[in-house]
Amino acid sequence: MTDNAPIYAIGDIHGHAGLLERILEFVDGHAARQGQQPKVIFLGDIVDRGPENRRAMELVYEALQAWPQSRLILGNHDSWLLDFFEQGVPEPAWLLNGGDATLDSYGLSASEPALVRERLAETYGHHHAMLRKASIQETVGGYTFVHAGVNPKRPILEQRPEDCIWIRGPFLDHQGPLSHVVVHGHTPMIDPPCPVVTENRISMDTGAFATGVLSLMVLDPSTGNATFHATDEDRRVRPIEPIRMDRGYGCAA
Repeated sequence: MTDNAPIYAIGDIHGHAGLLERILEFVDGHAARQGQQPKVIFLGDIVDRGPENRRAMELVYEALQAWPQSRLILGNHDSWLLDFFEQGVPEPAWLLNGGDATLDSYGLSASEPALVRERLAETYGHHHAMLRKASIQETVGGYTFVHAGVNPKRPILEQRPEDCIWIRGPFLDHQGPLSHVVVHGHTPMIDPPCPVVTENRISMDTGAFATGVLSLMVLDPSTGNATFHATDEDRRVRPIEPIRMDRGYGCAA
């Protein structure tokens, strides 16, 4: 993605397909009013914990097919599912952190991993292919999009995949500007469930698996202007104000 059309960044979904469907309907209408095709960046963690993981994956797949400039960022939970697609052995940590709900949504059980893998490959090979093609990092102008964050000690464009997928404290606690504003998920902002903007990051995970709130940022990369929206169980997509956390350096967006 290289031009300055608006970017729609969606936080961690965790199997809440109903919330995602409403966000995507909003994106479609918003982009149509702008006379543009949506550029959606899914910030990862499409699966696990929630009730409709398979359907959430299908909605992401359909969006990527319909809007080819869109991207899926690989989250740590998505990485566990990818490993299972490729190795056929469920990681115990995955099953303890919502992977059982994902297998259940596919109508499968972890008790027969070889059979599960075979059935997944037969019916949902397109989900496997989508995860294999997922990005670790996407950079547009002064913004970079990752799942978890970046190592502030490394140049933004020289990040290690494991940091982009898993990092927390060293990134979240870092104060001061970085070369790019980092748009990410992974660490839920749940009290209240609202995006958080600092001088160097925009945190978009509003804990859909726990709060029922899924958040969206609409970013104009040419100006840095951003608006924020959310949907929840009341079935509306509404504008919201993020928490702006000025730590002495001002705030991005």
